[in-house]
Amino acid sequence: LLSNFDPSDFFNTGMTEMNGFTLTNWVLNKIKTYASVSTTNSTGILPNNAYNRYNFSIRNTAKFCDNKLSLDLGAQYIIQNNKNMVGSGQYFNPLVSLYLFPRGDFQEVQMYERYSEARNLMVQYWPESIFGTDLDMQNPYWIMNRMQNELSKRRYMFMLV
Repeated sequence: LLSNFDPSDFFNTGMTEMNGFTLTNWVLNKIKTYASVSTTNSTGILPNNAYNRYNFSIRNTAKFCDNKLSLDLGAQYIIQNNKNMVGSGQYFNPLVSLYLFPRGDFQEVQMYERYSEARNLMVQYWPESIFGTDLDMQNPYWIMNRMQNELSKRRYMFMLV
């Protein structure tokens, strides 16, 4: 029996794009100013998976008293957004069930939810006949489309030396 599973039906081509812009200025070899902006934008190999990061930095160094005393100030602001980052382990990880999927009809699980009259809502479709009852896995399409996990961080860092 040949499998009709085509990885391109589930996986995407991942892409990462990084950009940066920096300005530096010296004034009489006593004051140095540095400003920087950078971005990292990435789409992963899994559906609905993305990572975005934006860095903003500024730093100023000044020398006083015939270069015997210096002051160094810096600040950084970081914005980071993650969407559907894959967790390690068995749960919230579509890769485990994809790697262990037996040869056979993968198209059956591509329609990852069915209506449950008893619960009056759509529920995950992942028949036990695929793996038996020993392995408690989830439908990879369900994980990536219905278990949306988004995380946003804002960080501020300051430096005084």
